[in-house]
Amino acid sequence: MDLQLLSHEPLLLIMEHLDFRSLVHLGLTCKSLHGLSNHNGLWRRLCRETWLVDEKPESILSWKEVFLDRYVGHRLGRYADCYATLRRGLDRFSNFLESRCPRLAEMLKPGCTEEEIEATENRTQETLPNDLRCFYRIVNGQILTAPGVMGSMRVYNHYRSEALLDIGRAAQSSLVTMDTAGMTHCWPLTFCVHTGVSQYLSLASGGQPPNEYTAGQVFYCSSDPSVAPFNSIYIFVVAETFTDWLLGYIDKVVEGCYPLFKNQIFLFSREPERLAVTNGISVKVSTCFLAELSTHSPPNYQFAYRVSLSMSASCLPEESCQLDRRCWIITDGSGLEEVVDGEGVIGECPILSPGSIHEYTSCTSFPTPSGSMHGWYTFHCLADSRSFRVVIPKFCMSITRVVTRTTPPILEHQ
Repeated sequence: MDLQLLSHEPLLLIMEHLDFRSLVHLGLTCKSLHGLSNHNGLWRRLCRETWLVDEKPESILSWKEVFLDRYVGHRLGRYADCYATLRRGLDRFSNFLESRCPRLAEMLKPGCTEEEIEATENRTQETLPNDLRCFYRIVNGQILTAPGVMGSMRVYNHYRSEALLDIGRAAQSSLVTMDTAGMTHCWPLTFCVHTGVSQYLSLASGGQPPNEYTAGQVFYCSSDPSVAPFNSIYIFVVAETFTDWLLGYIDKVVEGCYPLFKNQIFLFSREPERLAVTNGISVKVSTCFLAELSTHSPPNYQFAYRVSLSMSASCLPEESCQLDRRCWIITDGSGLEEVVDGEGVIGECPILSPGSIHEYTSCTSFPTPSGSMHGWYTFHCLADSRSFRVVIPKFCMSITRVVTRTTPPILEHQ
């Protein structure tokens, strides 16, 4: 069918479904389609979808000029496919922090320039992926301090809080780690000033199944690099792309999967099924993987878990009770089961009354990358000393996968 035979109205309806590249190419086919391809309504839609721009400056005559000003003038052209997605997510994150954690919101730094990114690539001799570059254009990390915007975790005397590195500190850190076995072409994304732990972005692909790794993967390093095979390091993969890693975290924060406490985001992941109610007493569990305390050889995967015990406000005062004992059934990924029974929880025997809450944090470890726990608490009623059990829901803990990351000899020689 010859498009030129159609009237303007159906042609414009068809062109509304084109991306900017297709629209430009269509406009090059003939004079009549060239005129229609410059239609203000089409380019206004593209400005909204690509750059999230809804208002046209008075100094600019057409919406196509607005689009090109962003594409060329602001040097955002290479980010046309990811800018709106990242901008929308980061705005959502920033707005959430401003309303719920203003201290964290104040730590975020404004985006850097394209020239700064190019200078960083020249300095480090690395090529950053477009979604990471686009992120730096919008938000250039945070002020390096604790608490970090990428979440905190505390168990006993161990405290981790990950800051989102700006491009300058990330470049400096990458130059330091580039000579470490297995760490060639890795870009640090976060850093904890207390533990020294970081999450890294792989800038190159390599390895052979099952230890293949790909550019874009985000990972933690295992704490046992000295025992990895020569020229290698064990890594815990947490996401397959930078965008998935960043937006996945933002979704969990904004949607309440991570609890907020004292202007910090705590990385204890809440899941709806990790809830059990017995006699008006609720038991909720959230978990966190402790990469910085885990090793792959020998296999020892550490997890923290946070338990919230609460008695419904609708219970009667005479139903107040005290926790006496705990019994855990711990099962590793191979099915091996261990029963742990003892008095109280972390040295305490809390009393629950209507409307009260008691929370505590503890940790466990598995010789496999995954495992589960469930069990019960034994309480006694303060009014009549009657004993009863309260169910602890089953909850699973796992890491995505472990990879042996090897530095290719040719890269190491360079």
